[in-house]
Amino acid sequence: MELISLEKGFLHFLSAHLYNAAFCAKKMEELFFKDVGAAIGRARVFIEEIINSVWKIEEIEGLSNLSLYEKINYLYNSGIINREIYQSLDVIRRIGNVASHNAAFNDMQAAYSVHKEMYKIGVWYFEVYTSGSEQIPPYKPPVVQKDNQDN
Repeated sequence: MELISLEKGFLHFLSAHLYNAAFCAKKMEELFFKDVGAAIGRARVFIEEIINSVWKIEEIEGLSNLSLYEKINYLYNSGIINREIYQSLDVIRRIGNVASHNAAFNDMQAAYSVHKEMYKIGVWYFEVYTSGSEQIPPYKPPVVQKDNQDN
């Protein structure tokens, strides 16, 4: 698989450590103003990538058949994630569920909330599970990108 440059993604600092999660975050931003439901779907895949990585690093065995809800609860109840990260993961999981079962989902407020929670999770993962020394940029909400086309 050819790796795509993620340096302009809002979670680019994860790309060297957890490429698939950073890729999902970049795709989420690209879809943000085009297809809110699809953007939130990418956010849900992002948290699955994060959780799967934590699962491997923490050497959790024999629980691979758990649902996303059960995995998040397991990580929290085991003390692996704190309350803030638990809540961030749960917000994305719940909003992702609603978006995936509603073809007309277009809640921009929910999308902004999910985007911010992704940032919190990305920063947490980077600080806890990497030895990276990259500078983490401050959070910035998505903004509409102007097209470079002449009208």
